[in-house]
Amino acid sequence: MADKKVIYIVVALVVVAALAVLFSGITGLTVNVRIKGDAQSTQSYVASGINVGNKAPEFSVATIDGKLAQLSDLDKRDIPTFLYFTASWCPFCRQELLQLKSIYPEYQNKILFLAVSIDPNDNEQILNNWKIQNGFPYEFAKGDINMLVTYDAKSLGTKYGIDKDATITFKEIRRGGMTAQDWRNALNSMLA
Repeated sequence: MADKKVIYIVVALVVVAALAVLFSGITGLTVNVRIKGDAQSTQSYVASGINVGNKAPEFSVATIDGKLAQLSDLDKRDIPTFLYFTASWCPFCRQELLQLKSIYPEYQNKILFLAVSIDPNDNEQILNNWKIQNGFPYEFAKGDINMLVTYDAKSLGTKYGIDKDATITFKEIRRGGMTAQDWRNALNSMLA
């Protein structure tokens, strides 16, 4: 019985992801998912058309250090937040994060950087090992389905810059290729 429930959950998540991809340009789309036979487990996921100039939607995600990262709390820090959607096995993401690492000391007290895995197999231990092996100084978190759908994070290397007023100032969907200078340009745009 438990195996069937797991299968239903996986199928439901695949359906939600497929619908999010299909309707990614439509704002305000709500997808309700219900696990067969369990009326108590209906959840809603909203796929937003997130664009530069929009207010960033609220998110809540646990970092691998056990802290809760919520946009509303990060907003109170009075510094911008940069979201980077990644996976531990992505070589392009690793290269981009290494490029960022080379300039990060210039920005570490000015911008909160949060790397969020879109891979459901990336647990806290895998992400922590990846962080340590590469010497990444940023916060890492395992993404939850609501955040991933809301931020339309269906591609590795999806990036959002959110200023201290919670407005999206930078958005890019590109896998790999960001140089240290590209990172400077993106991060400086958030500080202007």
